[in-house]
Amino acid sequence: MLLAVLFLAFLALKTCASRDTEVDQDEAVEIARDEVDFEPEKVLVRGVQRGLDAHLYWAVSLSTTNAVGIREDCATVLVDSETGATEMQPC
Repeated sequence: MLLAVLFLAFLALKTCASRDTEVDQDEAVEIARDEVDFEPEKVLVRGVQRGLDAHLYWAVSLSTTNAVGIREDCATVLVDSETGATEMQPC
């Protein structure tokens, strides 16, 4: 039982510690816009945690639509919240 409590406390500590970000949400959008070759009409940003250490990334989804509302261009860019490094993901 004590081991389970210590494990949960460790996870909570790591999760809270990962909230200290160098790159904020607005900066992540600007970084992601620089990675695509189109001007997005819609932008959606969400924080995602990856890995065992719960490392925070900003998932920035960028897209355009045509006249009838069908999505034409789409890209999702993962932006590392600590370094600003990017990784493209399929939509």
